[in-house]
Parts: sequence; structure tokens; C-alpha cells
Amino acid sequence: MPIGAVAQIVDPVLRGLYRVASHDDTRSLDDGSPLAPVLGDLTQAEDDRIIEALAGALESANDREAFYGADRLYALQPDSSGEHLPNWQAFQRSLMFTSRFFNPDAEQVLNEIFRGVQQLRDADRRGPVYMIEPGMDDALIHRARIANAPEEAQRIRANPAQELGPPPEHLRKAGRLNPSGIQAFYGAFDLPTCIAELRPSVGGRVMSAQFALTRPICVLDTTRFANNPRGVNYFAPGALARARQWHFMKTFMAEIARPVFPGDEHLHYLPTQAVAEFLNRRFQISFAGAKRGIDAVIFRSAQRPEGRNIVILGDAAIVGMPGGAKPRVPEAGHGQDWLDQAAQQVRAEKPAGLIAVPETLRWTLITGAQFTSEEVLADAPDTN
Repeated sequence: MPIGAVAQIVDPVLRGLYRVASHDDTRSLDDGSPLAPVLGDLTQAEDDRIIEALAGALESANDREAFYGADRLYALQPDSSGEHLPNWQAFQRSLMFTSRFFNPDAEQVLNEIFRGVQQLRDADRRGPVYMIEPGMDDALIHRARIANAPEEAQRIRANPAQELGPPPEHLRKAGRLNPSGIQAFYGAFDLPTCIAELRPSVGGRVMSAQFALTRPICVLDTTRFANNPRGVNYFAPGALARARQWHFMKTFMAEIARPVFPGDEHLHYLPTQAVAEFLNRRFQISFAGAKRGIDAVIFRSAQRPEGRNIVILGDAAIVGMPGGAKPRVPEAGHGQDWLDQAAQQVRAEKPAGLIAVPETLRWTLITGAQFTSEEVLADAPDTN
């Protein structure tokens, strides 16, 4: 193949991954490299003569933007996520400040962002989408409630499925991945993380139990985007798009785990709530031999960064009693009308996706708390 034809293949890939380091940007100059080493890393060519010929072909091409030059240094793009990040930011602004309930652009943006996510792989060839089957280690999930009084603990012990499971429809508060009233099961894969997420007071008590999956669920594990992606041949069809998607997912992983100050949840949770409903109700992938949506999202704990949380969505979040017994449906009372009671009855008739494991019940005394901090400039507060 003529070197000019090779240059035409390399040019769009290099422009997509690198930028010319600005002379006004000291950091970029420190990180930048001349064209020849960049081409060597990108093409993995071992013959310096080929690299020199390719650099010459690029520099001599009709380059109106003066992207190539012997005196130029090249640095990786600070954001290698392509259009995903600006699309996500526009989606956030639109949902929070423009159109919330009838937003024709939202689903299109989310489809573009998550399309093919099940095909991504990290350096260990692990995908972010996988199945959790009953009996696996991750099929046991911790959930807890603050229970300072003995009578509270006894009530939970008598009916852990009802007392530790998702509350009735009229009592469900908005969470990171569910709007008010919508069912979701929040849990953690270890007890310390589960307790940390509650943020209990020192001297208080927490009642916890494990819940076991009764059927397989399809999960999106955002913590896997903390790893490096699988080695990419950027010249393979679709490879650059997958690399950009992985880089964006790193941003999304941080977004979904970002701490939110009390009082700001109603606004800042909106984008991630919309994503969860989209993934569970609208998104469809061919995976594990079937067309399916995402039943659960795994994300890093904001309170204990080494821990992992899981949110189980939709019908997979229905909690049952051991042995297949149905949860008790309370009589309608103050603040609860017949429609809400009917909805609970329908939920009780659906098969449970989780069952409480009574022998794992624990009443835990909180004896201390740990906090990490870092110094910030007093004269330059970060208001973002």
C-alpha cells in the first residue's frame, strides 16, 4: 500500500485521539510528544523508516488546519469520549431546566450513549454487562435500616422482607436511581459499605440482613470502567467509537457515585433517575441468549470508595418471604387510599426477585465513624 494511502487511514484516527499542545498550556507541553513517537505508539510500527515516511506524508498533505508540523508537539485529548460527554451534559441541562416529562431528545441521547455497551471489555477481558445467577457470591446482597430501639429491631426481626425491603408505594422516597414512588432495591455487597451508606450516628444501632436473588438478573457494573480498556486496534472498524464510549463511561461512573448534598437530591438525581428507567424499561440488548433490559446497576459507594453498591430495578426488586410466602399487604389507613392498597396487592402477586435470609439478621452497635479529607485553598473555594 502506498505511504500516502496509509496516511489517509492514520489521519482521522490521530486527529480523534490527539491535539496539538498549546504553547500557552505548560501542562500540555510537558505531556506532548513529537509526531514520530506518537505515530510509533499508534501504529506499533517497528521500522523507523516507515514512521519517518508516514510523518513526511502527513506533513506534506494538504493540511489547512496546520495540524502537522516538525515543530509541533501532540498530547492526548483531555476528553476522549467524542460526542458522548457534550451530549450527556446537554441531556442533564435539558432534563433539569427545560423539559422533564415530555422530552423527545432524552431517549435518543441515551440510546446513542449506551448502544453496544455490552460489547465493551476491560484489560482482563471482563465486560461491564453480565448476569448474576442465584447461588453466586454476588447473589447475596446486604440491606440495613437504623433501628435504635429494641422494639424496632424486634419488628424487623419478625418480618425482615417487609421491614427491610422497599417501602410501600406512597412511602418511597426519591433515590439516586429512582424517582419518588418507583420501586428500587438499594443494597451493598458487604455489610460495612451497607452501614456506611446509612450514615448512622455513633452510639446508634443498625439492623441488617442479606437478601438472596431468586432468578438471574442482568447488571451494568459501572465500577469496571475504573479499569483500563482492552487493548484497542484503533484502525479496526468501530474501535475508535468503542474507545470513546469507554472514556465517557468513566465519567458516567463518577457521576453516578458522586455525593449529593442534602436538599439537592430532587434536582441532581434527575439525570441518573432517567438513565435507570431507560435502562430498565426502554433499553434492549441481545445478551446471554435473549433480548433483555438492565435489571440492576452496580456503582462505587460514595461513603466507602472501596465498596460497591447495587440498585435492583423494576420487578426484579420485589421482595418475598422465605419459602415463597407472600408479603403481608396492610389494610388501607390514614394517608393510604384503596388505589395504593390495590397496587401493593398486585405487587404481592408477582413472583419475588429477592427473598430475605432470616439467619443473617444482625443488630449492630455503631462505635465509631471514619472520615477522609483533603485541604482546599481558603481564598479560592470551589463552588461547582
